[in-house]
Amino acid sequence: RSKDKVWVWIAMNRETREIVAYACGDRSEDTCR
Repeated sequence: RSKDKVWVWIAMNRETREIVAYACGDRSEDTCR
């Protein structure tokens, strides 16, 4: 298994299911924001 996992964070509009933003990185709170 890879030690350097990369997570893809996706922000979606609930009403339209449209992807409004995304970010790649670790699981930290800073990446999520």
